[in-house]
Amino acid sequence: MQGSKADAAGARRPLIQLRDDVDELLDQLSRAERTWSRGLAAVAPVHRASARNMVHYWSLRQRDLRDLQGALSSYGLSSLGRSEPHVEATLVSVRSAINAMLGEGLPNPSLAGAGGDQGDDLLRTATQKLLGPDPQDRVTRIMVTLPSTAAADPAMVRQLVERGMNVARINCAHDSAEAWRSMARNVREAAAATGRSCLVAMDLAGPKIRTGPLELGPRCIKLRPLRNALGQVTTPARAWLTASEHPVDPPEAGMSSIRVSGKWLGRRSNGDVLELHDTRGSKRRLELKSGPQTPGNQGGFVMTVQKTTFLATGTILNVEGVDDPTHVGELPQTEQRLVLHVGDVLELTKDCSPAPVRAGRAPSIGCTLPEIFECARLGQRVFLDDGRISGEIVSVRSRCAGTADRPRRRRGVQAPGGQGRERAGCDTPDPGAYRKGRFGPADGHRARRPGRDVLRARPI
Repeated sequence: MQGSKADAAGARRPLIQLRDDVDELLDQLSRAERTWSRGLAAVAPVHRASARNMVHYWSLRQRDLRDLQGALSSYGLSSLGRSEPHVEATLVSVRSAINAMLGEGLPNPSLAGAGGDQGDDLLRTATQKLLGPDPQDRVTRIMVTLPSTAAADPAMVRQLVERGMNVARINCAHDSAEAWRSMARNVREAAAATGRSCLVAMDLAGPKIRTGPLELGPRCIKLRPLRNALGQVTTPARAWLTASEHPVDPPEAGMSSIRVSGKWLGRRSNGDVLELHDTRGSKRRLELKSGPQTPGNQGGFVMTVQKTTFLATGTILNVEGVDDPTHVGELPQTEQRLVLHVGDVLELTKDCSPAPVRAGRAPSIGCTLPEIFECARLGQRVFLDDGRISGEIVSVRSRCAGTADRPRRRRGVQAPGGQGRERAGCDTPDPGAYRKGRFGPADGHRARRPGRDVLRARPI
């Protein structure tokens, strides 16, 4: 008899632990509601139950539920895998089933939120309002991003509708308002002509949160051959030599173009060797080659070199065996980058004029969204270049805001201008707009402090 009681108690113990785990999740939902109470109160009453369920789902996903799900499944209970439309109702139903298995009755709970089929019905209704009626031959709707040509090609748009497009997406980060109107008109006309439903979704472009520009560098180019793992040259560096007066595009995409005197170029021939001292004073020999794609009589030669070479505007070119020098014409200015190491302090400023890049000067760069400075606070994380550089704000002052950057490589990383920035833990004037850029969601709310022009940050 005592053995039977012990066996029964042993069988009940895992179920009681399961019920305690479910109760802990229900308490977690209640705490989440209190955390988001102000936001929930601002939601229209007709949508408040759905918003409440979304808060519950967010709270549920903060936990690793795999062990609990496995334990629930072993008893034939819901593993919570399909609880999204009715999180609280699912948990309460699971708890009621556990009570029944423990012999404690099966209560019929009354829930304030959406439960059971109600959540599925709400989701289905909202989907139909947003994306149109259910397709006849499938469950999934098809959204197509229209190309720019859709503005002037109604036949193509009609073909897309005929083939099953349910939603035409117009990316407002591209094209113009007139092009958008033409696209929408073509979609509506195609839907009317085919008798099919096709909605138009306008994807609005948010502010592009970027670092400001950097000053352009010297007018020079770097020619670098390709090498194997042993350091041996496998492909020489190549550049296009063309006439300054009537330049011809390089025969290959991405090939650097160097302009020289047309008369001097006309005296050159296939196989000529050029000698020069590059910007570092290194002596280099470059060979001119012409061929079917780059004949010399069509305005250019391909110039090859076996060693890394830096050429600048005005570099003197000598012809081997011939007294006929010339100089390199004006080259484009190079794009510069800030090189950051762990422990460096980078200043982020509201000033988006090209920032100088000079040795011995503290690195500084602008930020294209000045509103972010109004809510910056010490200790917030800052990420640049898709998280390749990270750090935290170490000081904020009236002329500059700074962030500590954390390069992911010990030898430092290069930060060009125009890179995306994101910052976690920011209560911004328009959080949705920041998500359109590369800012992360807010993880806290603090009062704004006026007069912020600069953030200083240290890589960590």
